[in-house]
Amino acid sequence: MKTYGMFSTQGDDLVHTIVESAVKLKRTFGDSDAQVWQWAYTALVKLSYGEGFGEATDTAVREAVYGALEDSIEGWSISDEEYWFYVDSGVDTHA
Repeated sequence: MKTYGMFSTQGDDLVHTIVESAVKLKRTFGDSDAQVWQWAYTALVKLSYGEGFGEATDTAVREAVYGALEDSIEGWSISDEEYWFYVDSGVDTHA
């Protein structure tokens, strides 16, 4: 299984589930790449609140997830603005 820079195997497993679910959003429902990225990043933020998973939003994990999405979704393309959406708008993890 791919590793994502989490500090535990359990963490990597959970992040892998996020990646698989994000890919499914694209393939099953046709979400845009930007929507897929927003969903995946928001899921990482939620995971980071769990005890022992605070690193879920670290740069290494975020980039590993982005790379996995890029490798899994043909034609993956988002702008810099779409990638950094959470800097300007924040992330609502209550949705």
